[in-house]
Amino acid sequence: MAKIQIKSETRHELSFFPNSFDDYVPKDSKVRMVDHIIRSMDINPLMDTYDGIGAPPYSPKMLLSLVVFAYINGVYSCRGIADALKYDVRYMWICGGKQLSFATINRFRSNHMIKCIDFYFDAVVSI
Repeated sequence: MAKIQIKSETRHELSFFPNSFDDYVPKDSKVRMVDHIIRSMDINPLMDTYDGIGAPPYSPKMLLSLVVFAYINGVYSCRGIADALKYDVRYMWICGGKQLSFATINRFRSNHMIKCIDFYFDAVVSI
C-alpha cells in the first residue's frame, strides 16, 4: 500500500494575506469602481463638516467609499459594516485592513455624511 502524503495545515502562520489586499480584489471588481468614483468626487463638502478638534480622523474618502459600497450591497447597519470589515476582503481592501468599530462608522454617518448626503447622492446618480 502506498504511503499517503497529507498537505500540512497552515492555520497558525503569522500572515494570512500577502503584503497587499490588492492581490485579492479583481481589477474589475465593483468595490474598485465605487472607490474610484468616490475618490474622483469633490471632497470639500465632506471636509467642511470637520472642525479640526480632537484626534486626526480616518480618511473621509475611505469612509464614504466604505459606506456607499456597503449600501450598494444591502448592508445598512454600522454593526454589519464593521462585521464585513472582519470577514470580507473587499471591505478590508477599502480600509487597508483597518478594523473600524461600529461606533466610528456611526459617528461618520451621523456627524459628517448626513450633512452632505444630498450632494454625494446627486453626484453618484449623475455619474
